[in-house]
Amino acid sequence: MQDEDLFRAVVDRSPTATLVCDLDTYALTYANAKALDLLRAVETGQEVAEHGVGDAAPAFLRDCLLVRKAMLASPFAKRLKAEVAVGGEILSLEIEPLRRAGRPVEALVFAGITTDTVSTEAALWHMAHHDPLTDLPNRAYMNARLDALVADGLEGERCLAVLCLDLDRFKLVNDLLGHPVGDILLKQVADRLRSLVQEEDLVCRLGGDEFVVLQTSGTDAERLALSIIEALSRPYTLDGQQFEIGTSVGIALHPRDGATPTDLLKHADIALYTAKKTQRGTARFFEPKLVAGLTARVTLERDLAKALERQEMRLEYQPIYRCDGRTLDSFEALLRWDHPQRGPVAPAEFIPLAEETGLIHEIGAFALRTACAEAARWRQPYPVAVNFSPMQFRRKDLVRTIRRCLSDTGLDAGRLTLEVTEGLLIQNPQQSEKVLRELHALGIKLSLDDFGTGFSSLSYLLRYPFDQLKIDRSFITLIGDKDEATSVVQAILTLAASLKLRVVAEGVEHSGQLLQLAFLKCECVQGYYLGRPMPPGAVRSLIAAKPMEAVTFSKDWVRQAMSVRRPGPTQRKGTARVIPPPSGFPTKS
Repeated sequence: MQDEDLFRAVVDRSPTATLVCDLDTYALTYANAKALDLLRAVETGQEVAEHGVGDAAPAFLRDCLLVRKAMLASPFAKRLKAEVAVGGEILSLEIEPLRRAGRPVEALVFAGITTDTVSTEAALWHMAHHDPLTDLPNRAYMNARLDALVADGLEGERCLAVLCLDLDRFKLVNDLLGHPVGDILLKQVADRLRSLVQEEDLVCRLGGDEFVVLQTSGTDAERLALSIIEALSRPYTLDGQQFEIGTSVGIALHPRDGATPTDLLKHADIALYTAKKTQRGTARFFEPKLVAGLTARVTLERDLAKALERQEMRLEYQPIYRCDGRTLDSFEALLRWDHPQRGPVAPAEFIPLAEETGLIHEIGAFALRTACAEAARWRQPYPVAVNFSPMQFRRKDLVRTIRRCLSDTGLDAGRLTLEVTEGLLIQNPQQSEKVLRELHALGIKLSLDDFGTGFSSLSYLLRYPFDQLKIDRSFITLIGDKDEATSVVQAILTLAASLKLRVVAEGVEHSGQLLQLAFLKCECVQGYYLGRPMPPGAVRSLIAAKPMEAVTFSKDWVRQAMSVRRPGPTQRKGTARVIPPPSGFPTKS
């Protein structure tokens, strides 16, 4: 006993900082005076009692032991060396396992502040395990920490939670303001994430706008996720402007949602994907049924890749009419997918999937060539409009491909209209302007689709060579029912007239809407009230039919049309009176 007291007295007075840490609880079981001085000197932010008995080990020491625990467990392990950055200093650590019955139960740690020469190794280790932009732990650090946490488990009722998140509209900031400003945004996001977690938790940046939080503090994972969503959704000041982004969070819990690090990360990522698909700005826990949903998506993706080869894709054509009595004006080509098992798949479901996978290039080329070839066979030279995805404009050979398609099919360039959305103009404005001007120089008409939604910046109309605007159906649905919608439509029509742009109002579904648009002097209309999308044979029959008479809005028709309103909240859907189109429009069968 006297020998043990003598040894302890020597260690207490040793000039070398000495600590002992329990490898199961990561609590300090001993720290000499030099170690206490050292911990205070490097500003760990933690009060350590005399000898440190019972205190939790400082975060830097706990992390260091966590990622080296497997090595300490080896029967051949003797003394391990490590260097860590703490509070602006580099600490040199030497770690020995203390065994009982052959099992390492504690770690004996000798610590000291290194010189500049020795600190190079620590600096290199830090660079290899941290993101250079945000200084957050990187994927390598996260993997090592997660491996150790899964292997060790957590004490009591505490649960390990893996939270995956990425940023909504981050690409928009990068495209509008440039990558240097995007980097500033990522640093601000990292700072906000650091401020939300406990010392025991770990925030990591995997790359791009992807982040992971390993939560071990035992607090409620959903509460943390909602705090993250709220904090990251607050405005950011970037380049003198305020921007708002957002995020969704996927959560997986250990061991409920996975026994291995790979499963936990995969399941948290599946939960994140589901949250973004169902409702952005929400947190979603992993559920086994989500795997089935993802499996269905993978199956749909596989089937989509083979759809063209199996000739499951086809086009229908919806007629566009003029309001001034010149009857049929043109057609819009609409892509259809007839799945052999599922039946018709909505474009809103498979077009985004085609864009994500890159299949949109092959599918878009099919739609363009098919529409041009069909229009070239029509007995009358009606124009045809084809929708183009922003993804298609990334192809450097796009102009050459369209020129070759016109040449091969024999369609005059003036009969082709390309419909694009604002997404194209936002994502790559310089390249988009160059390509659009080259296409316009060929004689191709350009239409801005869904105008009135999104940013609808007037600068688009001045900068890009558009010939036509299409008013989004969300305004047409409310026209006549809400004065605000009618005012917006009138303002768009006035603007278009001053810029000498054609206007097509899409989504006309009843006589009241048609009458309002006629009174507002809208040039062209499109919708189920006038004509549904039809197969090529029906288009040819319509074109070959006797030319229609001029549209006449008789007094009786106007009186009936004025009485039509959309069904109210208590009115059963489909019970609204149907007024046939005025004289001059075709009668639907």
